[in-house]
Amino acid sequence: MRFNSKGNGGNITIDTGSFKLEDGAELSASTFGIGNAGDVRINTIDAVSLLDGNIFSTVEAGGVGKGGNIDINAATLSLQNGACRKYHNKSPSV
Repeated sequence: MRFNSKGNGGNITIDTGSFKLEDGAELSASTFGIGNAGDVRINTIDAVSLLDGNIFSTVEAGGVGKGGNIDINAATLSLQNGACRKYHNKSPSV
């Protein structure tokens, strides 16, 4: 969601054989407005690999609401070179 907008962020669901996020790529269901961030769900048969890639579901500075969930269902999960999954609230009030 954009800054100063109202409403909840949308959810992201990915169903695939394997999933890779790399080279600074980001997958985000975050919000900058008034409302909750969306959820991110990744369901794979094999591997999820984050190589300098990030998954976010956050309430950014200036936003008001709750961060969403990040659910990863995979046979293996690899986080390398600063990769992360993050769900938190940067806003001072919830």
